[in-house]
Amino acid sequence: MRLLLFALIPLLACAPSLGDSEPATDDDDVTDDDDGLDFPEPIIELEPEALDFGGVEVGGSGEAELLVRNVGGDTLMIMDVIVADTDLLAVANAGEYEMLVLPSASTTITFAFTPQQLGPAESGVVIASNDRERPEVYVPCTGEGL
Repeated sequence: MRLLLFALIPLLACAPSLGDSEPATDDDDVTDDDDGLDFPEPIIELEPEALDFGGVEVGGSGEAELLVRNVGGDTLMIMDVIVADTDLLAVANAGEYEMLVLPSASTTITFAFTPQQLGPAESGVVIASNDRERPEVYVPCTGEGL
């Protein structure tokens, strides 16, 4: 037993203590919790902020891409993509885009616009995520049936 204790003493001497850690920085992607602890958070950023499909023949389909970027310090989880008018819009690459977006990474969601009649059309989509500041982001969508 004594031999084991003497073997562990050098290891314990090298282990960092709790007071040896660096102080947390005040970054945009770090939140101060109620107990004073800082922790990184995901931050969603969308590009573009609105989708314009332009003119599309009635009965045809046009596509537009939405880039979902994580500019925060923790993994962004895309919880849901909600389409307001499923007769007009659909997620064209459902199941193909990443649901978990690492910090400084991005994923692309492709939407298909299928006008049912002539003239301008408006709808939108909501991207739901674990971003605490913006858990649901609305993206307006416009196009025109030709």
